[in-house]
Amino acid sequence: IIDPVLAAINVEAFDIDIAILNDTGMFVVVWCDNSGNNPLKYRVLYTNGSLYKEVIVNDNVGADCRVAVSALNETAFVIAYADTSGTTGWNIIGYDINGNQIINLPSVKANIGSAVDVGICALDSTRYASVFINNLDKKASYVVYDLNTQIKSESSLDGSAGAPNAK
Repeated sequence: IIDPVLAAINVEAFDIDIAILNDTGMFVVVWCDNSGNNPLKYRVLYTNGSLYKEVIVNDNVGADCRVAVSALNETAFVIAYADTSGTTGWNIIGYDINGNQIINLPSVKANIGSAVDVGICALDSTRYASVFINNLDKKASYVVYDLNTQIKSESSLDGSAGAPNAK
């Protein structure tokens, strides 16, 4: 489906994700960059590899940033990321393909520890679920939002803190 010609010159990524935006040949790549102050960036690209839009989401997300992206519809997407530049935080932000911010949840949860991962999945054109796991309280959690409105507050996936194998 996708045959991109994506060139990365002198760029090292800590984490990267990709989502198909539409059937007409656009997709979004989001990554934690290892240049300068470790910015979080995204590019909207055509399947021939040509650039539509590039945006710096956050100019300093730390050297251990984690990122995930999911398309909400043909022209919008949502990004979950762990900002490790200070006290690690779980953040969600959304954009349309022209670089306009449509979702801004700068701190779904603050101080989530140092060994983290995040995920995100669109449920429809406005609702999405995001997950994270961390080493601070040793649990996996999720939230559900409709754009900027919380539908389901943080809930544990693994039973109790410190019990990663609980069912």
